[in-house]
Amino acid sequence: MKKSALTLEVLLTLAALAFGAVQLSVSGIGVGFAGDQATADQAADQQASGNMQMECAAGVLVSSIKTGDQCANLGSDENPNYMCTVSYVGTCRVGR
Repeated sequence: MKKSALTLEVLLTLAALAFGAVQLSVSGIGVGFAGDQATADQAADQQASGNMQMECAAGVLVSSIKTGDQCANLGSDENPNYMCTVSYVGTCRVGR
């Protein structure tokens, strides 16, 4: 299974190079803080997505997937302070 996946990846890379396009792996990580979990998570998500777009500034982001999403309350129940981290990985096409 691993050998066939590696062979496929090599073939796809060679095909991309033959047609003048290069595919790069990109990632984005974001951290958000807020008094409620939804807002902190949304802020982290936006930051991670923006960071991934910046890594792909010279090309076009062709795929992405969220690989992590975690939140923790760093405050107390009476005075919550949520910190969330979100991570994405994706593929960026540069060239034709």
